[in-house]
Amino acid sequence: MDEEAYRKNLVDEARKECELVQNEMDQLESEVDSTVQMCFIFDLCMDQVEKEAELEGLLKETTARCAQAGEHLDQAKDDVLRQSNVLKEIDEELKQISAPVVDTTVADKAFESEVARDFRDQSKQEIFEMARPGKSVLSRMKRAEIFYIGASKTS
Repeated sequence: MDEEAYRKNLVDEARKECELVQNEMDQLESEVDSTVQMCFIFDLCMDQVEKEAELEGLLKETTARCAQAGEHLDQAKDDVLRQSNVLKEIDEELKQISAPVVDTTVADKAFESEVARDFRDQSKQEIFEMARPGKSVLSRMKRAEIFYIGASKTS
């Protein structure tokens, strides 16, 4: 029996050893599963990092474009201000040019009305002279024609 007990003992120990090995295998399998999951998560993270890097590149590119657009806007703003200043200068020059014209127009009207008054007074005098005896008919007609032309211009 000793031998049988010894064999039984060996079988029990072998079973325990098998159970321990099985437990270790289960634990290793669990660790492998965890490692695979970690690798999968790491792979997802790396994909995310790559996407973030792409987005960061796009962000830098967009920022550069925005800066360039800002420079274009600043240039356009400067151009508009320059053009506005040029227009103001032209407007001032036109005002300076047109101011004497307006003044001249007013002065011309005043002069014309004074000339017309003088012409009317002179015309009355000429009518009296035309009516004087001793003047030739041709001379009277010429004066009457001048009077008629002058009167029609002032009207």
